[in-house]
Amino acid sequence: MLKRFPETKVVFGGDGEVEKNKRLAEELGIADRCEFCGWVTGDEREALFEHAAVHCLPSKNEGMPMSVLEAMARGIPTIATSVGGIPQVIRDGVNGYLMPVDDESKLSGLLCTLMGSEDLRLSIGRAGRSTISGRFNVKRNVDAIVQLYKELVD
Repeated sequence: MLKRFPETKVVFGGDGEVEKNKRLAEELGIADRCEFCGWVTGDEREALFEHAAVHCLPSKNEGMPMSVLEAMARGIPTIATSVGGIPQVIRDGVNGYLMPVDDESKLSGLLCTLMGSEDLRLSIGRAGRSTISGRFNVKRNVDAIVQLYKELVD
């Protein structure tokens, strides 16, 4: 993917196998285009989202990852594995992309697809933002809780 898009910088956040992945980037000759941030929070996380063209979460196991919801809320097109609660939020090819766990070829293909089309990135990003604002807004959640209490009382 990086050979096809030589201007691309890949930023890795999280606390997985950071040192192993740094060594791999060196071996592949792409270390100068990779940044390993470790676990990020607060202003650093906000700055990374501000500059992101695509968000990826190729996890093996998740519940409902906040990074997916945050990226989608910002209109950043998201690629994630089809685990945990992620398929409840991402409709594959509509408001993001789903991929099988450990399918590097699929991830590379999806990254190339999104990086190759600004229109597609914007379209998927808008659909993601619409999903989050429609399903995860405070008013909707409060209304659902009120309705639940009404049903319990009745």
